[in-house]
Amino acid sequence: MNKRIKRLIENLKYILNSELLKKIAIKTKFQKKDSKFTPEKFISLCVFSNNHLCENSLEELSTWLRINENLSITKQGVNHKFNNESVEFLKSLFKEIMMSQSKLLSNNERKLKSIFNSIDICDATSYKAPEKLKDHYEGNSGNGTGAIVKIQLEYNLLSGEFGGCKIVDSGESDFAYLPKLENNIGKNDLKLKDLGYFKVSHLEYIDKAEAFYISRVKTTTNIYEKINNKYSKMDLTEYSSSLNEGETIEIPEVYLGAKEKLKTRIIVTNLTKENKDKKLETLIKNHKRKGKKVTDLAIKSSAINVYATNIKAHMLNTEIIHEIYSLRWQVEIMFKIWKSIFQIHISKPVKIERFNCHLYGKLIALLLSTVVVFTYRDEIYYEYGKQLSEYKAFGTVKSLLFNIKQAFFNDEFTLLNLFQLINEIFLKNGIKSRRKGEKTSLDIIETIFEIFISEKAVV
Repeated sequence: MNKRIKRLIENLKYILNSELLKKIAIKTKFQKKDSKFTPEKFISLCVFSNNHLCENSLEELSTWLRINENLSITKQGVNHKFNNESVEFLKSLFKEIMMSQSKLLSNNERKLKSIFNSIDICDATSYKAPEKLKDHYEGNSGNGTGAIVKIQLEYNLLSGEFGGCKIVDSGESDFAYLPKLENNIGKNDLKLKDLGYFKVSHLEYIDKAEAFYISRVKTTTNIYEKINNKYSKMDLTEYSSSLNEGETIEIPEVYLGAKEKLKTRIIVTNLTKENKDKKLETLIKNHKRKGKKVTDLAIKSSAINVYATNIKAHMLNTEIIHEIYSLRWQVEIMFKIWKSIFQIHISKPVKIERFNCHLYGKLIALLLSTVVVFTYRDEIYYEYGKQLSEYKAFGTVKSLLFNIKQAFFNDEFTLLNLFQLINEIFLKNGIKSRRKGEKTSLDIIETIFEIFISEKAVV
């Protein structure tokens, strides 16, 4: 067994450790004296079983505990265990695993690490919760949307680690999360930013940290060119008016912002008619929802896309910048996994403590699955030259979560056999399907690597 898988097992052993669970349980006052409902059995129910805490009945949960954990408990006893102390226990365990998975996955050997230390994508997912929970998860600005859960995720595409994962106020704008993101910027990191996270001062912060960004730019942003030491405001719609549909121009040096101007490189694309129509439709829909009128300038500006980056043109050309930015959509695959495989968004009306146990239980299951999936993704890619489908792999690991938990509390032989089984399943059924001419995320990353090697560029 190679060192990646050994490190994975050691890391999971640390997490699935009775002493650690007991320590967290005492700290959060979860552990009651002489209680048969131990921390191990509680996380077995909330994290590792294939039960759905907010869909399965209390009778079904009670029966599962009796069969799988040899715990005889009434449905009332199960319901009573969904309390504030249990929520705090799962929250604390979630934070502990967040730190642990980061250490493990960031240590994976990756030949691409010499280019960017990370390729980070931040986005948020929201979903409706039962109406009775709206006092705890209030919808946007009291507009009648009921209970809404919103989770911010920062996801490192190279390693798979969650740099940040936090439940936030659903009415909070995405750029309000920027101060949190600024605590997680290192030299040579690459940050891919959507419009929701666009702020000139934030891009400046990234630049000063000797990190890189590729960001969409709001069309209302002041953009200047410098001529004879004077700043002249630019109209990018004029620049793009001479372009054909789908054509792109690059302006290597402009300045963003009205006051503190940020020197950057921008890429402007004149959208195809199909993309213009889609963008305009979304624009009108969003303005209507907010009760605002769409201005002529907004309509005119919707015909173009503008990207800003501090990656120099001699390092990566315009075409590659577009391809790298397309990697942002990988976070949508992650959110699809959260919902379609782990069903984090599904819940019938239950009490808030039970709902929160479900929510944090699912997030813990996702973190543990991420550690397994991305360790094997690297292993299979570098050892066999094959690309693992994250979607298929997460489905496999979810179905084996209880087996993984049992193996760690069993013997070494059972544990090794289980991880060998996972390896075999991934190689047989988990390889990514390839369409002719289609580039995967790893293909794009590999292209970047080849460009840097061929040109002997230095980041």
